[in-house]
Amino acid sequence: MSERQYSLRDETMLDDPIIMVEVDTSNGILVPIYDIDTGLLFVTAKGDSQIRYFEVNMEQPPYVHYINTFLSSDPQRGLGVMPKRGCDIGLNEIFRLYKLHGNGRVEPIRFYVPRKSDSFQTDLYPDTISDTPALSADEWWVEKKDVDPILISLKGGYQAKSAQTLTVAKKSNALDKMPMKGRDTSAAVNDMSDGGSDDSAHENSAPLAPAPVKDHKLLEELQGEIKKLLKTVADQDKRILVLEAKQGIKSERKSSVDEGSKAAPKENGAH
Repeated sequence: MSERQYSLRDETMLDDPIIMVEVDTSNGILVPIYDIDTGLLFVTAKGDSQIRYFEVNMEQPPYVHYINTFLSSDPQRGLGVMPKRGCDIGLNEIFRLYKLHGNGRVEPIRFYVPRKSDSFQTDLYPDTISDTPALSADEWWVEKKDVDPILISLKGGYQAKSAQTLTVAKKSNALDKMPMKGRDTSAAVNDMSDGGSDDSAHENSAPLAPAPVKDHKLLEELQGEIKKLLKTVADQDKRILVLEAKQGIKSERKSSVDEGSKAAPKENGAH
């Protein structure tokens, strides 16, 4: 068992935590799940049956304020998060987790903020991350660009955009530079697709020869190890017989010295 803690740190001074709080004692590794829109922090672990949640407010010390704990009788194997776009804003649902049980069942866990008003709650739903990427793969990887994500308002509900047609551009990579192994059959396939006969394809193709036996040295080493093992067994049997004779014990065991000496020629014969 080990102590489990959570800490709040400045990304420029990771060695000096702003706060550090001991949670409990257990073997599971705590996993933080942070909602950037509301500042809520959910802390749990695989195998736990509870989910603690806090509010992170950098204007009010001690900055991480405990709210409550969700308790369950069944431990979880894992957790998934629904994006804020999928939450039910009409019921003031601010967060949703998906709990994976040991039998494979998935249970949704919803968190609500009760309000009397039915209007859109601006403080609960600030602009959130949209499903539109802010950068393309080339802009991020090749051009090394770094921009903030595109935000959308959830007022009126999330409206999914129509499916876009994706264009796949094939680009060269490291695999294209690797040498081809074995016989290249692309020429034969092209000939057949152009109307060529199977006979012409067989004439142009090289005969397949059986793979030569490699690593003769390895085979010899294995045979040498077998001989050493047989000699060791024979020596041990001989010592046992000598000790039994000294103790006056009549043994019905047969010495394997002769058997070991006979086994070696068999190995040589097989070689």
